[in-house]
Amino acid sequence: MRKLLLLWTFCAFFAQHELFSQGKVNVDSLIKVAENYPKEDTIQVKRWLEIGKLLYSNKRQMSLDAAEKALFISQKTSNSFYIAESYFAKGKSSAGLGLFQEAIEAFKQALNIYEKMPNVPKAGECLINIGISYSRLRNEMAAIEYFNRGKILFEKAGLIAKIGVCLSGIATAYLNSGKAQESISYLQEALKIATQQDNKDGKARVFANLGMAYMNLSDYPKSLDYYQKALPFFEESNQKITLSSLYNNIGILYGELGDNQSALTYLMKSLTIAKESNNRHNIAELLFNISSKYEQLKDVKQNLHYKQQGLEIAEALNDTSLLGAFLAGMGETYITLEDYITAFSYVNKSIKILGQKEENTTKVTNLIILGKIYLLAPDSILQILGINPKDRFDKSEMSYLQAIKYAELVNSQYKLLLIWQSLSELYEKKSDYVNAYQAFKHYITLKDSISGDDVKKQITRKEIQYEFDKKETELKYQQQLTTEQLEKQKLLTFQREQALTLNKQTLTLKEQDLMLSNKEKDLAHLAYLKEQAEKQEKVQELSLSQEREKGNKLDLSVKNLQLSAQQKQNLYLTSFAALQQKQKFYLIGFAALLLIGLTTLLYFYTALKKQKNIIAQQNELNEHTITILSHDIKSPLIGVKLMLKKLNKDDPFVAQAS
Repeated sequence: MRKLLLLWTFCAFFAQHELFSQGKVNVDSLIKVAENYPKEDTIQVKRWLEIGKLLYSNKRQMSLDAAEKALFISQKTSNSFYIAESYFAKGKSSAGLGLFQEAIEAFKQALNIYEKMPNVPKAGECLINIGISYSRLRNEMAAIEYFNRGKILFEKAGLIAKIGVCLSGIATAYLNSGKAQESISYLQEALKIATQQDNKDGKARVFANLGMAYMNLSDYPKSLDYYQKALPFFEESNQKITLSSLYNNIGILYGELGDNQSALTYLMKSLTIAKESNNRHNIAELLFNISSKYEQLKDVKQNLHYKQQGLEIAEALNDTSLLGAFLAGMGETYITLEDYITAFSYVNKSIKILGQKEENTTKVTNLIILGKIYLLAPDSILQILGINPKDRFDKSEMSYLQAIKYAELVNSQYKLLLIWQSLSELYEKKSDYVNAYQAFKHYITLKDSISGDDVKKQITRKEIQYEFDKKETELKYQQQLTTEQLEKQKLLTFQREQALTLNKQTLTLKEQDLMLSNKEKDLAHLAYLKEQAEKQEKVQELSLSQEREKGNKLDLSVKNLQLSAQQKQNLYLTSFAALQQKQKFYLIGFAALLLIGLTTLLYFYTALKKQKNIIAQQNELNEHTITILSHDIKSPLIGVKLMLKKLNKDDPFVAQAS
């Protein structure tokens, strides 16, 4: 998969080229003299500083050791100027080894001393190099702050050329943060200054940075134009460090044009130079880009080999951006191997390391990988990862849509291309052919805008213009050469032209074949999706029509039911009213009967009470009468009884009579 994240800028080499030119003195003999020198004084410091400069181009670690020795001795002598020079040399060598944080600390120490002197050129150089180091660490705000401080300092001193360097530095900071559009205006200002100053080196570096800016913006004709303007200067001057960066970017550009073998050739050239200088940061970036080319060539073994090497270096450097990119890259590779658990693990690590950093292409890559895992992983794997298989389509769609948002923010056309293609596949798997067709149309439109026929024509025009400019430059240059040098130069130029022509022809044929086959496939697939989408729309319309009919029938049925229910309800209410009327009548009747009964009962009760009183009065009268009578009768009867007892008569008749 193509990578636009790890492209190199060229501003960093302005100061390095000026301050650390390679000498012809025998370095070994200088080291012996310095080691055998009996005193620790400024002469000894100067020797070690000179040794460091001579070693810088190809032995960075030894250059750093020399700077540290110079710093140790200068601190003993308490010479402020040489202490600052030693710190500056240490910063340069540390930056050359990719130790940018250590470089920043050393440059800041030197800056504090230079500002007290004051030494404007040296203080300005410190500010530039601090900005460069922050830029390489992708700390955009800090880098711009120091470049702006340098720009203000040089403006006050009237050092126009250095102002151009600071402008290029600000552009570099934006480029390293993925903000190519913001960098262009600063680069154009820097180009004007370099042109006015007739600074060929400065112009070449601005051309290279403009090439990278337009490459990030996917404007490949302009990118190729600027790279071609920059390349001859660096090849003629044999500036290996800058050539390494240029080869890297040209390699990526070949990859963009579909020629991965040529891309690998240039990337390997760049890696060789980076290894010679032992710049671990650049080595890691190159390993990343090389692995990406092998990924495009479907060589999984080499892809993993180079990614693993780069991952180890990124971990040692503790560079979060680089480490996040390598982890995401490992996730991509394991997706192709259908090892979804390992891929998910690498992506999660990448997301955690990047944290809340501003949006970049690595975040987009992570979201694309997650979308693929949700979509492609078997149910059992998703369950192991703690994901409900029923949610696969929703989660995948959510990841892709979020990836589109981030890709648009960082203006990554290629990432958008991948996302729209993946979204089309997602909708196709869901049998949602309408959305699948729309997504694939987005994909084809974007693909045509990136690599359409118009773009190819522009590239051809730029190549012709480049050839004309190159020959014009060579003609001016040839006037300054001797006859022998001229012959050698002509031979070299002829060989280069032959190689360039052959590469272009091969590349053109490959591109044409690839474009035709891919275009035919894309159009065929688009036609298929359109056909399926139309079928789906017809089915949906038919289904909708049937639903409408069902709905009408259902409405009629509901209305009938509602009418029937209303009638029943009315009947029920009528019946209920009649029943209530009856109940009211019965209740009144019952109340009347109850009242009559109570009245009757009260009447009889009163009558009975009166009768009882009369009876009681009669009984009382009777008892009184009886009492009186019994008293009057009782006495004669007792007399008779006593008389009978006296007579002793046991006659039953007499006893009964008595």
